[in-house]
Amino acid sequence: MSSNNVLLVDVDPVRRELLSTLVEFINCQAIIVENIDLWFEDAGDLSNIAMAIVGDCGDKHQTKQLLRELVNHESRVPVFQLDLPDSEVVDFPGTLGSLSIPVKYPQLSNALQQAVIYRGQHDGVADNQIYDFRRLVGNSRPMKAVQRMIDQVSESDANVLILGESGTGKE
Repeated sequence: MSSNNVLLVDVDPVRRELLSTLVEFINCQAIIVENIDLWFEDAGDLSNIAMAIVGDCGDKHQTKQLLRELVNHESRVPVFQLDLPDSEVVDFPGTLGSLSIPVKYPQLSNALQQAVIYRGQHDGVADNQIYDFRRLVGNSRPMKAVQRMIDQVSESDANVLILGESGTGKE
């Protein structure tokens, strides 16, 4: 995913500012929606949105409508909800998860990583990864398991420890 724009939707200006600061801290650009009725104009091209964070939109009907529009949009925006204590909208179908308040750096970073993987799966990036696995020798069940594990971590910057006996091709 080449975009680093994060769509922030919340009626609370203090929460919006806090989220905006956190988003900038992880080297992303916050696109803030202040007027819920005009969110689509504020968001611009949704294909350039890495993920959306939706908090309180005023009432539960507006929140559900916005979540429905984001989740069902053709650009397949990864959507996370803010886990607000008085929220009536919980675990909306199609969202990737929720972020608890106050949002911390590791939680936001993990959400962004999930969004990258989600976008990769829906943009066809995962199909390109499968091609690289064809160069690996072997079609046995254990080799297929190794290929699945490689696919799981290939989109992240995670360190991977590969154990095995000497001379078994762990390159």
